[in-house]
Amino acid sequence: MTEEATIESTGPMIEREGFAMVAANEIVLTDLEGSTVYGINDERIGDIGDIMVDDQGQIQEVVVEVGGFLGLGEKPVAIPFDQMSVLRSEAGEVRVFIEATEEELESMQSVEQ
Repeated sequence: MTEEATIESTGPMIEREGFAMVAANEIVLTDLEGSTVYGINDERIGDIGDIMVDDQGQIQEVVVEVGGFLGLGEKPVAIPFDQMSVLRSEAGEVRVFIEATEEELESMQSVEQ
């Protein structure tokens, strides 16, 4: 995993006041690491725990830690990156959105990290 890896494409178009979609060539891994993942109704689903890239440095999957309490009992699930949308505020805050609920992600098979 390198900090120079860039996004080839982003997921579905999502609009939020004060935030703009991040273009595919405008984000690096450090922008995503540890970011909170939100559902389409702005509910917090989990946090990004790991990012998987291919040989060309393109993000393929993102491991989202869902469930748990205060960092205990979280379940890591892999989400294809093209199902996620990345937004950034003018202040530089990054938010990641997915068209799913926490319950849907919790029902997925966990991945080993």
